[in-house]
Amino acid sequence: MGRKIDGDVISERAKITPRGLVTSIYGEAREYPYGDVLYLYDPSSKFLTQLRNLTEARSYFSARRPAPCPRGFVSQGVIV
Repeated sequence: MGRKIDGDVISERAKITPRGLVTSIYGEAREYPYGDVLYLYDPSSKFLTQLRNLTEARSYFSARRPAPCPRGFVSQGVIV
């Protein structure tokens, strides 16, 4: 069995902080600390980026904007 993976979706509500990325879904904040295990995946470009520190996070987000969320459906969210 492999290692546990935590994941989230980055939206315009995500915040870059000195310690890591903070996401918020339904008002509940979750922090992902920078380091060897923080990666961002962009499905549109199929590009994987590691964020080891605040400088790398600022550089990444200054060059990219989050893709708009796909349309969801009541009680189902986004159908994949």
